[in-house]
Amino acid sequence: MNSSNKLSSFIGSVIIAFAITLFLPSMANAHGSHGSKAHGSSCNVNSHGSKNHGSKAHHGSKNHGSKAHHGSKNHGSHGSKAHHGSKKHGSHGSSCSTSKYNKYKALAAKYLRAYYKCYNYKYYRLYVHYMKKANACKPNQTADNCTKYKNLADKYLAAYNRCGYYCYYRYYLYYMNLYKKCEANINKTGKVCGLVFEDSNANGEFDKRSDKRLANVTVKITDSKGKVHTVKTNQRGYYCACDIAEGTASVDIDETTLPDNPTQVVGTDPTDVEVKAHRRNWEEKNGYTFPAPTGNVCGTVYEDSNENGTQDGNEKGAAGIKVTIVDANGDSHEVTTDDAGNYCLKDVVEGSASVTVDVTTLPDGATFTGTVTDDITVVADQNNPAGKDSYTLPEPVGNACGTIFEDSNQNGVQDSTEVGAAGIKVIITDHNGDTHEAVTNDRGNYCVINIPEGSATVKIDRSTLPAGAELTYGLDPNDINIIANKDIDAGADGYILPIPTGTIFGQVLEDVDSSRSYDSGDTGLAGVTLNITDSEGNIHTAVTDANGQWTLPGLPEGEATVEVVEDTLPDGYRYVYGENPSTVNVVLNAETDAGMDGYTIHRRSSIYGWVKKDTNENRAYDSTDEGIPGVSVILTDVNGNKHTLITDENGLWFKVNLPGGETIVDIDDSTIPDGLSRVYGGDPKTKLIIEGSGSTNAGIVGYGLGA
Repeated sequence: MNSSNKLSSFIGSVIIAFAITLFLPSMANAHGSHGSKAHGSSCNVNSHGSKNHGSKAHHGSKNHGSKAHHGSKNHGSHGSKAHHGSKKHGSHGSSCSTSKYNKYKALAAKYLRAYYKCYNYKYYRLYVHYMKKANACKPNQTADNCTKYKNLADKYLAAYNRCGYYCYYRYYLYYMNLYKKCEANINKTGKVCGLVFEDSNANGEFDKRSDKRLANVTVKITDSKGKVHTVKTNQRGYYCACDIAEGTASVDIDETTLPDNPTQVVGTDPTDVEVKAHRRNWEEKNGYTFPAPTGNVCGTVYEDSNENGTQDGNEKGAAGIKVTIVDANGDSHEVTTDDAGNYCLKDVVEGSASVTVDVTTLPDGATFTGTVTDDITVVADQNNPAGKDSYTLPEPVGNACGTIFEDSNQNGVQDSTEVGAAGIKVIITDHNGDTHEAVTNDRGNYCVINIPEGSATVKIDRSTLPAGAELTYGLDPNDINIIANKDIDAGADGYILPIPTGTIFGQVLEDVDSSRSYDSGDTGLAGVTLNITDSEGNIHTAVTDANGQWTLPGLPEGEATVEVVEDTLPDGYRYVYGENPSTVNVVLNAETDAGMDGYTIHRRSSIYGWVKKDTNENRAYDSTDEGIPGVSVILTDVNGNKHTLITDENGLWFKVNLPGGETIVDIDDSTIPDGLSRVYGGDPKTKLIIEGSGSTNAGIVGYGLGA
């Protein structure tokens, strides 16, 4: 071997040796049960060492954490091979003794030395295997062992603080873990943990999403040996006390560190916990509720005598008026005004609130002129003004009463057989210009109360009279004089009603496709005459409009006969659907449909079809597909003549009077809307026209977005 190869080999050996030295503690942690829980718990090394150690330790653990993980991962595969080879090397579950422990330790040391000589990973896997077996048979720890681990940890911490090499710090962590575990084995201690939270919705249980976790709450744990341990909850409301002696421990929450006026609704305090060594022992959850901050809500209710909207010096408050306050929690509170008209409700929860004056507790006849319900914001620890609410007392009033009836015999008097008209609105305008309304009862009587004393005008709201009613008796409008505390006669008003009638309507259509039933392609026939004979034998005439529709109002109640005068149809049309003549029942004050009558013309021969849009893009026709209007369809008949048709709003095209023989149907794709292409139906296609056979269906061609 030349000198350069020797140098390379030497450097490689140094690097590998350093890596082993660096990762060995973390590997031992990984294989020797010194897990991350011990390292990461609040009971770990954070309480040991100087300030210098604390800052460097954090940096070191961060930088070397990935290396340790990487190392354990790389050697983990070797370790797993050794584990799967346990049939060859023996089971971890075999009985242990001190001699076996020493034997495994010696074998581990042997293979580690062999590994250092040639760096063959086979020896390293054997080393890991026997170290596991040795750890499994490790004899019970003694106080001397614990002291040894502590001394070694202190030694490596001092070395780390001296020179800053991270390998020293990792050795320090390794031996501190051994020391902690040794102490725990000797002292038989465990952890006591718990949760303190605010039961925000007061449902008596912990809700992760809604309940607030309480931080910085002091918890005192007195263990079975009488030692008191004090901890505080973290930001998530959890606490964990370490080194709690095995046995019964008492947990006491210092309520002085809770928000003011706590009430415990979940758990009990203090409470006992049975501590088992080497594990976390959970106390029951502790939940509290806290009263919301409160303030006072104050206001005034008074009589606004001069109606100026302000409480003047001579205007007194109203006593005994009930006021309801609904707080931010939706709870309702009542308070009553004092002799000065003032009220003040204490301890109202902070936040939005509504203040409502109970107007039923105002003096009789009072008109409330304030705001019935005021919305305010309650601020804690202060008087929150709800404002001043006012009312006015009315001037002296009287009543006005009258009657409205149907004067059937038009004699101007309500005879015993003439009933009153119910539901008629009467409007009385007082001398202040204010209006008062009443509606007649079943006997046609009305009475408007509390009209201010003085002149007034009575007027019937004629829109509430039966349609076509005409006044035959009385005055409308009528001037009267209101006297306080008296019923004034506003008189009687009589009217007559026209003879009630009803309306019928219908439609005459052309059966375009000769289907002998109505469909959306049928069109109206204009100028067709219909004779209608009413229930009294009178004959009325109606004529269809451009849409083939007709309407006939003013018919008496009962059965009427409707007949289409077929002589007024265009030449060649014959009846195909509907009923002619037909009967219809005329309903008073209603419109009744007399139905449709369909006619078709006998044609030499014809052909029709549709162009549709595949609305739901299923590439097949269904009833939801819409017609495409404005598309050109070119027909070439048997004689070579071309006929261009345009689809209507339903996508329908129709051609009559074609000669018999083969006709080619071709859709002009240039007239199809942009972006659409044919998805069903054939185009072009050839259809056979049989002369005199009626209409030939050329089918439906659909276009959609799909190619």
